[in-house]
Amino acid sequence: MRVSTRTNVIMMTLASRAAGVVTRQELLASGLSSSTIVNRVRQGFLLNTGPGLYEVPEMTNRSTSLFRAVKSVPGSAISHTSAGRMYEFPLEVGDRAELVHITAPWGGSRTQMQGVVLHRTRLPCGDEIDYPISGLPVLSPARTILDLAGDPNLSHRRLSHVIETQITAGRIDPDELRRLLERPGLRGVAGARRLRTLVDGLFDGEPIAESMLERRFQRLLAQHDLSGFRRQVEAPWYDGRRGVVDFANSEVELIVEVDGRRWHSVSQAMAEDRRRDRLAAAHGWQVMRVTWEDLTTEPTATAEQVAAAVAARRRRWRPQAS
Repeated sequence: MRVSTRTNVIMMTLASRAAGVVTRQELLASGLSSSTIVNRVRQGFLLNTGPGLYEVPEMTNRSTSLFRAVKSVPGSAISHTSAGRMYEFPLEVGDRAELVHITAPWGGSRTQMQGVVLHRTRLPCGDEIDYPISGLPVLSPARTILDLAGDPNLSHRRLSHVIETQITAGRIDPDELRRLLERPGLRGVAGARRLRTLVDGLFDGEPIAESMLERRFQRLLAQHDLSGFRRQVEAPWYDGRRGVVDFANSEVELIVEVDGRRWHSVSQAMAEDRRRDRLAAAHGWQVMRVTWEDLTTEPTATAEQVAAAVAARRRRWRPQAS
């Protein structure tokens, strides 16, 4: 095998492990010389994308930006919204979705690449790294939730929804979140107090009385002039035992169920909720679910969502003339 061919094989083998990305240190450790690296850059086989960082252009893919980010800062891992997207968290990241968030131990170089957001932490990360993509370090789902809790742009309701979906998916459990929140060194960490309060509410609190929830929702309807809803309605599929819904607007076939359950009972009732929703959908009805947090922390947004659902259903039944 010619030296040039062998050199290319070495570079491609290294790059294949990281979506086309390879560091100068890795190349030197594999026996390549500095002059060989320079020659391969001149020939276009390697592309220099940052200090000590290279890519084999034809081997790049949509994961390349992630590998490029973690390799640009030694000891770093994918974190925050970038980690959340990898775990399929129900996030709304908007226009900043193209940014790659990484977290690295405190100290070290502040050199950053364009499009990369570097977070430094004094909390140990070594035992909180998963590898959802082979060779790519990503902070664990629980640690990612802690980091996201420190983001003021992430609403209380959205964060709560993230936690519930991850528990349902089996990626985390309440005890794991508690252990994380009991670790030393969390004092002063952004999001720790917020997450602790949220976890206590989700897992320790008592269910909110249904009558209280319904009264609160009725006041919300009145305050925002949302008419047409009746309370405790027997749906068309009512069988004498099941089929009574909390609120219904029969004109547009829209149901609103209010839910004050805490997580210890939510998991037990989810199958029944899905069954009820499928039954409603089979009859052409739409179901919205409103929680106590929706009514108390974001009442205006909740009312707007109900109004939008009513308007959408009305357009469905009364399409504009073409």
